[in-house]
Amino acid sequence: MRILNRWSDRTAARLGATRVFRPPVGMVVSALWVLVTVAWLAAAATAGWRSLLVQLPPLALLCVLVYATCTRPLVAVGPDGVVLRNVFRDVTVPWPALEAVDTRYALTLSAGGRRYAAWAAPASSRLSTARTTPADLKTVAWSDADGPIPASATLRSDSGAAAALIRRFWSPGAAPADPAAARAVQVRWAGGVLAAVLVTAAATALVLVLA
Repeated sequence: MRILNRWSDRTAARLGATRVFRPPVGMVVSALWVLVTVAWLAAAATAGWRSLLVQLPPLALLCVLVYATCTRPLVAVGPDGVVLRNVFRDVTVPWPALEAVDTRYALTLSAGGRRYAAWAAPASSRLSTARTTPADLKTVAWSDADGPIPASATLRSDSGAAAALIRRFWSPGAAPADPAAARAVQVRWAGGVLAAVLVTAAATALVLVLA
């Protein structure tokens, strides 16, 4: 747990954020994949260097995909706004541009008439609603006037937990969204990840052809 906390703190510092949310399942899958990778390399090396060289490209491709889908995604909240780091692109939404926060299918931010979903915060099943406590409702700022709380908005859902984190820094009624600020929303492609996928996929295809 301390390692994960330090990792999150370093990520937050690098992004200029105050808090970072990562999906627990993604972290578990990433840790398990490290063990699988070590075992795979050991088995390939035992079979000989030729076997190791042949298996390196597909293993590298799988490592890149696991990183992109499980390790990389996060939601970072800071004094300037929210950063959604998804599989192949990053979205930065300044606070003045933020119009709404939705959790129906996944954490989704509305800004400038567009919607940006977070890969790191998918919605949960309906079963989590039954385990919601009054303390949970208070934490997510949900009132009886809002009706029954959906499963996707509870703290037991990744989307709900991330939304609760955002609402600690942003109040929808505090100030209306600034239409001009919507132009400040930044969407950037993860060029390094895309390049790694293309290179390892090409290497894997070449190995399959030559094998």
